[in-house]
Amino acid sequence: MSNAVGLALGSTHSCALLDDGSTKCWGQNNWGQLGNGTFTDSLVPVTVTGSANAVSISGGSSETVTCVVLADGKGQCWGGGNDYLLAAGNTTTSTVPIDILGLNGIETLYAASSGKSCATLSDSRFVCWGSGIRGEMHPFKPNQTISGSLVIGTN
Repeated sequence: MSNAVGLALGSTHSCALLDDGSTKCWGQNNWGQLGNGTFTDSLVPVTVTGSANAVSISGGSSETVTCVVLADGKGQCWGGGNDYLLAAGNTTTSTVPIDILGLNGIETLYAASSGKSCATLSDSRFVCWGSGIRGEMHPFKPNQTISGSLVIGTN
């Protein structure tokens, strides 16, 4: 794959952002983390369904989630939705990219590390979502799950 401009490396799958804004993934697919609408593992790269115009990619080292930032500043994620990791307002798994709810102006995504994901926004704020089981969503209480609409940093 000679036209890759970005990589996301999960514990059991990998994804590449290509120079045309599309994404390809390969590896294990038990949570839909390949993004091609199936749960079938693949040893060769498969095209992620509907992830056109991506400008950056992120995947969690210990998770089954991959996210992309789109050219319009919105974001999409796919894979295991446990702990609200897809920022879709629920814990549903998705085998295709779904929009991150309520976020615009995303500059960088930090997807799914130990049950949480975060994004930096164009107005210098950041948001995080996922599991706060270890109290890392400060100032919120341990064991509190939040969604992507909660701003926990300011400019």
